[in-house]
Amino acid sequence: MKEISISKADEKALKSDISIACADYQLMLDFSEPDAENLITVYPHIKPALPRVVNWVVEKIAENQIFSVVLENNGLKKKDAIKVLSPWLHNLFKTDYLDNSQLVEQIYRTAIAHERVGIDPACLTIPMNFFLRALQFVLLSRARNVDIHIISICMSLIKITSLHLALMTYTSQRVKEIMINRAINHVIGRVDHARPSSDVFGSPDLH
Repeated sequence: MKEISISKADEKALKSDISIACADYQLMLDFSEPDAENLITVYPHIKPALPRVVNWVVEKIAENQIFSVVLENNGLKKKDAIKVLSPWLHNLFKTDYLDNSQLVEQIYRTAIAHERVGIDPACLTIPMNFFLRALQFVLLSRARNVDIHIISICMSLIKITSLHLALMTYTSQRVKEIMINRAINHVIGRVDHARPSSDVFGSPDLH
């Protein structure tokens, strides 16, 4: 695993940017209070099926060559992926989306974890699609009939998975930029430290 070190100042600035991006993405996706209420309402009904959803998604991930290499390179097994993804999936429904502070913290921690194990944000689309398909299947299979409320909840699931994917992609890219800038500044600092002062060869005689 890569060592990720971000200063307190960079962390504070990044979380502020994530909060702004979150508000922008919510607006673009038309994610609003009714969607947040849909997720909270459906959570108790869908909660018993979430362990099976996580297990199914992890199995699909393990079959993928890219993710299987990531797991192997970091000494991770399926049970480790389940341990990480299970709380994330529960938080997908439990998070207070009207107060972005919880979501910002979750996205920040997730992006750091992805950067540490080498998961490119471009690789997240397919796993997120797996989660969405599985959740919609569970929801529809438990519904007595497909009414307007069920359709509304399905739309809320599409919005929230899209929001998480957009924010994780944005934040992962920002983390990469911070790490690159940090490395560049470190190199510049070493060069400046090694550069001789102007007095080493004597001051020029301008008279």
